[in-house]
Amino acid sequence: MNYLRKGRKLRASGEIIDKRPDGMVKVKPTREDWGCVWLTPEEIEAGKDKPAYVPRPKPDAPDKPKRVRKPKPPPVPRWKQLVERVRVFEVDHHPRGWPGVRMDFLTELANELEAAHAGLL
Repeated sequence: MNYLRKGRKLRASGEIIDKRPDGMVKVKPTREDWGCVWLTPEEIEAGKDKPAYVPRPKPDAPDKPKRVRKPKPPPVPRWKQLVERVRVFEVDHHPRGWPGVRMDFLTELANELEAAHAGLL
């Protein structure tokens, strides 16, 4: 038996398992993952007629060109990340102040790392 539920466009099929005196019918759909539904006589009657075939419109040409994704930028090298962390201490503290590490040492360390990397290229 076929039926067409109210507000739906696609028909479904199933097996009648119960009827009520007011005309409602309990149907177990053929799909295993669907539960039982109560249908009106109008829904059952609508399922007997096939809905009109509506072909999909074929686009003549695409409206807009397909978006091309930009490639991801390469990751920041580890040495640059370390230099940035050291530079944070330089900006955040006085040259010879707290924390226990001397800021002039960190500055020289950062300069040395940058110079060493420039020499490798």
